[in-house]
Formats: sequence, structure tokens, C-alpha cells
Amino acid sequence: MVLCLALARIGKSLGIAAVAWLVASGCSPAGDPISGFSLLAVGDTGAPAADEVDYPRMLAVTGAVAAADRRHAASALLLLGDNFYPRGLKNSELVDRVRANLVRPFCRFVATGGPRYREVAVPCDGPKRPLPLFAVLGNHDYQTAESPGLQREVVADFVSNWQMPSALAQGHDFAGGVSLIWFDSEAVIAGADLAPLVAALRDSAGPFRILAGHRPIATSGAVSPTPEFAAYRESIRQAVAEAGVTVQLFVSGHEHRLALMTMSAPDPALHLIVGSGSNTRKNRADDSGVLADFESLGFARIDRVDSDDIVRLRVSLYRVHPLPLIRRFVDLAARWSVDTAGHVYEEDD
Repeated sequence: MVLCLALARIGKSLGIAAVAWLVASGCSPAGDPISGFSLLAVGDTGAPAADEVDYPRMLAVTGAVAAADRRHAASALLLLGDNFYPRGLKNSELVDRVRANLVRPFCRFVATGGPRYREVAVPCDGPKRPLPLFAVLGNHDYQTAESPGLQREVVADFVSNWQMPSALAQGHDFAGGVSLIWFDSEAVIAGADLAPLVAALRDSAGPFRILAGHRPIATSGAVSPTPEFAAYRESIRQAVAEAGVTVQLFVSGHEHRLALMTMSAPDPALHLIVGSGSNTRKNRADDSGVLADFESLGFARIDRVDSDDIVRLRVSLYRVHPLPLIRRFVDLAARWSVDTAGHVYEEDD
């Protein structure tokens, strides 16, 4: 994997002569891809409407996500936890918070077939195009006892395409050989039985697998990782190993930034952090394998791409500016990809 990264950089400077070298080394050039699967991902979008700073920022990000779907239709939307700040979802606030944090910001994607949708309905800017909404719980979603149950069992009454695992994990196989397995990282940290996660991984069709949870495994976000983080990362490794499958990409939120990192086998080759859906924070850790790191609002897009018979998952990081006058200008900040064998490549914009 590291060799591929180095060869790709050298190949850019050497030009055509390097292409044969890259292919002979088991790596592939970026080429001109054609997308067959596309997943939009954003995390930590749960700013309450009363927050005069973070709520407008969240709307800027979700507006950019909707615009990205208008430009190139996605297959699904992945929400990476901390869906309701600061202390999760409360029954006394249920209607107002579902309307403010799901229906208004994601209006384009929200299905209207739920039995309680009329209670939260708002006008949309532009046509609707409902997508599967895959969601996980974050640490803030656990800070009120009723919150996990409300998100697992009740939110779908309002937003019928909302999908959150009722157990530890759930899987979905997309056309094009891409499987998404999304799971509850907080339950893993609390010591939950890993059997549902192992089963979801084992049952996934692949060959591409995306594993998604709120908390990252490539970084603890702190200068000194805690024993809790080490145990969590080891639990994920154990589940993947027990399932006997290959995971090429891990996707998380939690860290309020946009980042891409490489990891060494048997971990997923590429690790995406997209936790800046409403707020940003500097990286406090000195992490290895960092490919891109931005203290910026934004979202990510994951595409299955084909080029010259080479298939990859391409990850694009998009920065969003919070100021209303320029927020429509979305910046493609970084783009990397990974193939089924775990080779990682930097791609031209």
C-alpha cells in the first residue's frame, strides 16, 4: 500500500513512462473513472436550532450535500452519529428536533410515507429525491437514556427511509459489488457482544466493504490514546478477523474535521473521518498515515469507479464555507481511492 502511494507520486512527475511501472507493481493509474455506486456521508450534524452559530453551519453543509446529489445522483446518504446535540433526542422535544435536524436540513432526501410525517413536514427548496438514510448513534446520542430507543424505533414513524440498526450492526449490499456495514461504536466501547457485527460482516457480499461507525479507529483524537480507545480498536479488528472478510474502507465521524488516513493490514487500507457537519475542531493527535486533514466544515462522497478494467472506491472530501455569500462554492479538498486488494492511490481532481 505504501509502495503504491510512493509510485503514484513518482508517476505524476515521470509521466507516461511511469504508467507501465505502476501497473507492473500491482498499482493502477487514476484514469478516467465511471461511477457505478455513490454514497454521500456526513457526521455530527445535530446542532439544535437555537444554536445561532452551529445550526446555520449545519444548514450550509446539508445544502451542499443536496447540491452534490443534484449534480450527480447518489445511491444513499450515511449519517455518522451525534445526530442530536447536546444530549441526544428527548421525547418532549421529539417533533421539533426531528423537523429541525432531519426533515429541514435533509428535505431533499426525506421520504414522506411515515405515519407521522405530516407533524414534521416543511417546504423543500427544489424537488425531493428520497434516498436510503443510513444512520448510527454517536456518544452525544447516548447522553439521554431515551435517546437511543427513540432513534432506533420512533424516528422512522416521521422519516420512513431512516434506517438505524436495532441490534449492534446492520448490512446492505449495493449493486456494483459494494457492501455497507454500519454499527454502534458506543455499544462496542461499552462491551457489547460482537456477534451481530461479525454476522453482518460475514453476510456481506462484497468484494468492496465499507465499515461505518461514529468513532474512528485510526486515531483517538488525543495526544495520548486511552485504554478505552485501544480496546475499541482491538474489538473492531477482532470482529473483522472473526468474520474472515476484507474491509477496504472505514468511515467515521466524532472528530470534527475532514481527514483521510492509511492503515496497515489487517486494518482497512483507507480511513475516512467526516465529522464536521456543524462544527470544526483542530486535530490534537500526532497521527501516522495522514493523507489529508482539514479543520473545515464539509462532507464526503464515496464512489465505485471503473477505469481500464480496474475497480476502486474513490473517496472525495469537500470543504464547505459557512458564510452565506460564498457557501455555494464547494471545494474539492482531496481525492484518494482504494482497490479491492487494499492498494491506495492519490487521484487527480
